[in-house]
Amino acid sequence: LRKATLHDARFLYDLRNEEAVRQASFSTDLISWEHHARWFQNKLAGNDSVIFVAEIDGAPAGQVRFDFREDGEADNNVAISRMYRGQGYGSRIVKSASEYFFTAFPKVRKIHAFIRPTNETSLKVFAGAGYRRVGKRRVKGESCVEMTLEI
Repeated sequence: LRKATLHDARFLYDLRNEEAVRQASFSTDLISWEHHARWFQNKLAGNDSVIFVAEIDGAPAGQVRFDFREDGEADNNVAISRMYRGQGYGSRIVKSASEYFFTAFPKVRKIHAFIRPTNETSLKVFAGAGYRRVGKRRVKGESCVEMTLEI
C-alpha cells in the first residue's frame, strides 16, 4: 500500500473506466482522459482526499481513496482491478488502507462507505474489513447501504 503519485494516473484512469467499476459507482459514465487527468492532479494537490494504490507482487491491484468530511470523518471509495477480483484481496486491501489511514490521520475517528444494496461483493468486502452496517442513505439520488468503521 502506498500513496498515489502522478505516475499512477493511467492505472487509475483505466481502473475507473472498467465496466464492473463503473457499474458499482454512483457515476457510471465513461470519463475522458482530460477530465480524469485534471481531477487526479487536483486530488493530489488538494487537502480534501488521500489516495492509496494497493500493489500485489509490485503490480498495481487497486485503489482506496479517503475523502475528508466537514464533520471530521471520512468517506471511503475503493476499486480493485479485474485481475485481482474474486481472490480475497478486497477485504485485506480495505482493512490495511483503513488501518493505515487511521494511523496517518489520528483526528479521524470514523470512516464511512456507501454501497449500492445490489453490490453484494462490496458489502462482503467491507464487512470482511471490519466495517458494520449502520443503515441506509441516499447518495446522488440513489438508495445505498451505509457502513462504518470506527476507532
